[in-house]
Amino acid sequence: MPQLRMYLFFTIVVSLYSCGENNTNTTKPADGDITQKEVTLSNLDWINGKWIGEINGNQIVEIWEKLSDVKFKGSGYSILENDTTIIELLSLEVIDGEIYYSADVEENKKIVSFRLVSEKPNQFIFENKENDFPTRIRYTYQEPNNLHVVISGDIEGKRKEIDFYFKKEQ
Repeated sequence: MPQLRMYLFFTIVVSLYSCGENNTNTTKPADGDITQKEVTLSNLDWINGKWIGEINGNQIVEIWEKLSDVKFKGSGYSILENDTTIIELLSLEVIDGEIYYSADVEENKKIVSFRLVSEKPNQFIFENKENDFPTRIRYTYQEPNNLHVVISGDIEGKRKEIDFYFKKEQ
């Protein structure tokens, strides 16, 4: 069950950042000089909706809703033989000019957050080196509407990677 929860957590992250556009908007003051960049999630609107995957015979579902240009909320759950179990409450949020993916899962006392550390056109990577596992989450968007998520880190001194695959429900 912990692997299923991790899967849901990381699937959402992948989904949110896989589409590939830059997540910053340049703001201009009245005189027209560019002075700063405002970070938003507006290029991630495609994540809204329902994403479905499978792991160990369980259907995994993540649902995302845009609350504003700087905050999305989500939830992840699994379905096994018509029994639905909520696994995590999720968010994607701009905090102090940086993008964070956070998960509130039952087995953790606190919400766990991962900071966006790398962004390419179809790939986003989040890290939290203080977390036990995973410490790194990589989302890669694959056309059409497919998502490949890899969570990685060290377990008992050995490097471990777990792959997850999702498809957006149309």
